[in-house]
Amino acid sequence: MGSRPFLHFGSSGKTPRRRHGGHESYMMKGGQLAPPTDDSRPLESGRMPFAAPIPAIWPEHIWDGRALTAPDSTAWYALKVRPRCEKQVAKELMDCAVAYCLSLRTTPRIYQRRRVETQVPLFPGYVFAAGTEEQISVLWRLRNVSATLAPPSQDEFVQELSGVCRLMMSGAPLTREARLLPGERARITHGSLKGLEGTVLRNSDGIRLIVGVTWMGQGVSVAVTADMLERVWSPDPLGARPGIRG
Repeated sequence: MGSRPFLHFGSSGKTPRRRHGGHESYMMKGGQLAPPTDDSRPLESGRMPFAAPIPAIWPEHIWDGRALTAPDSTAWYALKVRPRCEKQVAKELMDCAVAYCLSLRTTPRIYQRRRVETQVPLFPGYVFAAGTEEQISVLWRLRNVSATLAPPSQDEFVQELSGVCRLMMSGAPLTREARLLPGERARITHGSLKGLEGTVLRNSDGIRLIVGVTWMGQGVSVAVTADMLERVWSPDPLGARPGIRG
């Protein structure tokens, strides 16, 4: 018994056509044979309906591999954006020629029984932008931007954001820290992240170094070992240092 033909409707909901054993036969439309339209064809094998990736840092020259810089006469700000609109806002900033930093991490997901890698924000709801006061003052007009936030200390903010970017660019597995916990300050002494400072966090999984944006109360952490770290001493007005406990 031969295969039974069935009707297939394209995405437009019009012009059904028959298929026999995998072969297409065109249906009549207006008294003539109507070929299938492009929008009615199924996705080719292997194609994924994901948006093209956008740069995490734009333009590229504001990142020298260790620290972020701001174009002349500009400063860094945090933009509060609508949920799941971080990449769209970054694209709009690029179109407006405004420098930005979109901290991302790569995470695996299962899509149609296939393992794919997608980029998700490390700080959901935030995009960092560098612009003049005039540029920043009009960014709230973008539909997906709800507020523009100025950090209390520009130097400290840029230093902390640069640390987050170093972790992001290193490719190391990162964990998002929704709130920063008090702990000892430490510096990585060797390896690709040498010189990076953060807060030590000890848990059941071992030792992690948290690098965060203090005034936002958020950060990311990376796994480290004790031999990679040295303490960072805070300035003491009396010039004294506490003893090192073994």
